[in-house]
Amino acid sequence: MAAADLAARARRANRRAFGQVVTYRPVVGLAFELEAIYTGEHARRDLAEMGLSTGMPVIDVDLDDFAVPPAQGDTVEVGEVTWRVADIRPDGDGGALLDLRLSLE
Repeated sequence: MAAADLAARARRANRRAFGQVVTYRPVVGLAFELEAIYTGEHARRDLAEMGLSTGMPVIDVDLDDFAVPPAQGDTVEVGEVTWRVADIRPDGDGGALLDLRLSLE
């Protein structure tokens, strides 16, 4: 079995175990539901000689679930909260982390 096949199986298993259904709304196109793993990822930023600790929410998605690749400005509904996609970080194995910011819409 190829490494890409193993990675795809692992992603699907992780989403079944830890994922939740979210509604994805691309800037152009129709909204759709997909399984994603939502995390309020913890991030530490160094500012001069001071450190800053903050939450950085992300969703872990399978890029095969998208007819058109995710883009900055798309929105995602996780529960009752609407987030805006701020950045897309592909993992090189067919998945991606989407960095989220609160949507002001």
